[in-house]
Amino acid sequence: MSKCRVLGIVGARLNSSRLPGKHLLDLAGKPLIARIFERLEQIVELDAIVLATTADDYNLPLVQWAQQAGKALFAYDGDVNDVVGRVDAIVKQYQPQIVVYFCGDSPLIEPQVAARLINALLAAPQADLVELRSSRAERRSIHEGFMPWPIKTWQRLVALATDVSEREHVGSSLKKATGLTKIYVTDDEMFSRIEHRISVDTPSDYQFMATVYRRWYAQNPQSSIVALPWVIDQLLADESLRSINQQVRQKGVNDRSAKIVLLTHCGELVGLGHLRRAMVLARALQDRHSAAVELLIVGDAVSLSNLELLPHRFIAANSDSDFLLQTLMTCNPEAVVIDVASDRLNLDFGMLLAQLRQQQIATVAVDGLIEQHELLDFIFIPSFYLTPEQRVLAEQEKILFGWDNYFFDPALQPSPWSDGNKVLVMTGGSDHYGLGALWPAMLDGALPAGTIITWIIGPYANVPEVPMNPRLTWHIEHAPDNLAQLMAQADYALTPYGVTLFELLKLAKPVVVYHPDSSQQAEMAAFITAEVARLAMTPGDAVAALVTLISDVKAARELVKNATQRMASSNGGIKLAASVMGLLERRQ
Repeated sequence: MSKCRVLGIVGARLNSSRLPGKHLLDLAGKPLIARIFERLEQIVELDAIVLATTADDYNLPLVQWAQQAGKALFAYDGDVNDVVGRVDAIVKQYQPQIVVYFCGDSPLIEPQVAARLINALLAAPQADLVELRSSRAERRSIHEGFMPWPIKTWQRLVALATDVSEREHVGSSLKKATGLTKIYVTDDEMFSRIEHRISVDTPSDYQFMATVYRRWYAQNPQSSIVALPWVIDQLLADESLRSINQQVRQKGVNDRSAKIVLLTHCGELVGLGHLRRAMVLARALQDRHSAAVELLIVGDAVSLSNLELLPHRFIAANSDSDFLLQTLMTCNPEAVVIDVASDRLNLDFGMLLAQLRQQQIATVAVDGLIEQHELLDFIFIPSFYLTPEQRVLAEQEKILFGWDNYFFDPALQPSPWSDGNKVLVMTGGSDHYGLGALWPAMLDGALPAGTIITWIIGPYANVPEVPMNPRLTWHIEHAPDNLAQLMAQADYALTPYGVTLFELLKLAKPVVVYHPDSSQQAEMAAFITAEVARLAMTPGDAVAALVTLISDVKAARELVKNATQRMASSNGGIKLAASVMGLLERRQ
């Protein structure tokens, strides 16, 4: 291997605990790792760029990508967690003057800034380190994911990397070094206008990055690279963009990822409510607590874009308790959170919970398994209401409940409400009440002329029976990926009582709620008293209530005000994630 002056090494493995396979996820038509190489290939100071991965089977797709793309590749056959050893093997082959390590999850590395650091080292051979200094003392620069070292400093870094964590995190061992000669490069002021994450470690990070890339290439040629100053302008102007991943906590060098299994449930009889809550909880555990989360989903497989970013397995609904327990134990969990409709599963939850307790695995239930409370650490109920019997358990801190316990996707951001003609109709994942056969004709005949109806079909529901020659404008959306956006765009909503109702209340929408179950009269009476939505117990009454609400803007505004006050602090996913992690900390 011929020597080179400046060597760029991109570290990447598909084994991320929070976002497995992230380097091959799509960014506007190309894998994330390809987008990184596009940026680095603009740094003319780099004489060679090598992808550093491992030789195990799990990372074979990454090796195949590099081979097919014609990129220099090194697949390390040593300890898969020894990143320093992997990179050093490449350094020894190329024998460069300067080593630049690039993180393979940072697709907004700014080529010109990296080049400035490289040139600063080339101009100062006596220096041991170059550091990028923010032009604002009160705020760091936004850059992430790269660091150049002279070969002498790299060799010192390798020698000092004796702990496991130091071998896994390139550069962390230099905290032991003394007497280093440093030079500084002052960053351009534009890069310290805002602090925000621009690496991809979690599904929230990926959602942010995919949004950024989609916006850029909608307006710019594929031959361009996403300009970081433009990204900063977007962040400053768009709160919804910032909110996608601003809650993500950077995982520290010595942090461990607690293994947590979420046992959840979906299907024709139960819809998607349990699964959607589990997905929100998974995001909170990953983003805020660096947890390694896996979903075990009882029910028929369903395709959801956000679910594909989470480690998950489907288990047949007719599986027995022994099989479920064996599957759970293969995950080696420290905690299991159960969010299922237990009365619709033929499983022995008493046996299951007893076995988990025997293995000293923390157990939490969401919205159920009250009868098994003695075998659970606590029960988390996303509801403002408890029965008198449940309130006794709440006093013993066995049950957590309240208006602030409802689960919401971070993408759900309320905005000021104004009257309009857009009505959103949601009937649940399976349309359990058969409303697709009843409501379309009623709505088309009763709502004001000019109304635009967006009907959401759940993945297990039938297409609504819209009249052959409708009077109104209808848009039919089947399990849309942009559901949060469609909810935010609505002026009014019609939905059964359930998860989507409280999402709509969080978004400050005037809502009519259909709830025919007379067995929950006490809860419904409390809901009516809260005055956050209109309640109807028959399909016809629900349509009539919607017509009345649309004609009474003052009443709609009052509902929105009450709902906003009730839901302002509600974020059950974050609250439950903190409670689970607190439980694990107390057990250590």
